[in-house]
Amino acid sequence: MMNGWNGGWAGIVWMILFWGVIVGVIYVIARSVGGAGARPGQERDGIGILDERFARGEISEEEYTERRRVLEGSKR
Repeated sequence: MMNGWNGGWAGIVWMILFWGVIVGVIYVIARSVGGAGARPGQERDGIGILDERFARGEISEEEYTERRRVLEGSKR
């Protein structure tokens, strides 16, 4: 007799996997719907992105100053 444990340990594992997939799908949907833009207070403008790229070493100082000059000119 199994006393209500129809699937035994395999049933428990499948139930945990099932609910894990359900929670994962809900998480992915929530992130894609709610996380499309910057969070409030963390808006990123062109100069902010440029500063980050320069700080990470992705662009040279010359390229940084040229692009910053162009961006500052386009704001006016």
